[in-house]
Amino acid sequence: MRAEEEPGAVDTAGVEPAHRGRHVRPGRGGQDHVAYYAPSIRKYSGDGHRLTGTTYGRALFGASAGRPDQWPAVVETLRVDPDSKRAVIQIFRGEELQVPGNPDVSCTLGLQFLLCEGALHGVGFMRANDVYRGMTSDVFSFTFLQGMLARELGVPLGSYVHQVGSLHLYDPDHARALEVLADPASYEPAAWAFPSMPEGDNWPYVREVLAVEEQLRTGRHQLAADPRTHGLPEYWSQVLVLFEIHRRIGDRFDRRAQLLVGVLVPADLLDDLTRLEAEPFRRAPLGWRSSCSC
Repeated sequence: MRAEEEPGAVDTAGVEPAHRGRHVRPGRGGQDHVAYYAPSIRKYSGDGHRLTGTTYGRALFGASAGRPDQWPAVVETLRVDPDSKRAVIQIFRGEELQVPGNPDVSCTLGLQFLLCEGALHGVGFMRANDVYRGMTSDVFSFTFLQGMLARELGVPLGSYVHQVGSLHLYDPDHARALEVLADPASYEPAAWAFPSMPEGDNWPYVREVLAVEEQLRTGRHQLAADPRTHGLPEYWSQVLVLFEIHRRIGDRFDRRAQLLVGVLVPADLLDDLTRLEAEPFRRAPLGWRSSCSC
């Protein structure tokens, strides 16, 4: 599988990849901020407070006892030795299986990044993956991280390979999965190009986006019709727009939300969206209500 031509392109079709499943926010393990986007995630918390397997932020970036910050080690490994095969991030831990009845065992075993002919390639290793509800989110999340790393290293984005021990589809999703496969749009070129992730180190932008997201999620801020007032590049401004649209969908899909959609969608395609009634936006896609079911 080829990685996205532009790393981590924002998916406006369902918003879901930015929010659900394997959340990768740096150093966060609490369930409340994840449940804001995926309410059913709470049932996967063993103690009612933390998500130890579904959220990958602590595995990637540390912030808990015994979990190192693996990201800078991977960056340094590839900078010192571009031929290294040791740029690996471990996510699954053996002790997860030692907890009786653990409802939240990591589906992802780990990620590997390799430099080959000057480009950064990625490999995701998963013990299991729900092909309808989980795989699209995981591929998006992991190629997003691949894009972040490529920008940080200053190299082009290469291929991405998604390896899964058990790739499965559950019976309740069978009919809908067939509809998706039969949709002609699945085989058509993208209607428009998403903005590119900025060159160089994007972590300052990530920290700004996370700060604004927390204010949006907690009701302490609302995004202006022109999100560029935050001074972020267009790529990251669109991420903020998705968070604000989600916040407004939870209340009502008003005129300002329609204007924000216009930030994401070219003018010649916006008419089709503005003709939609509010109710379809309140009926969140199935993926929003699901979580790790692998």
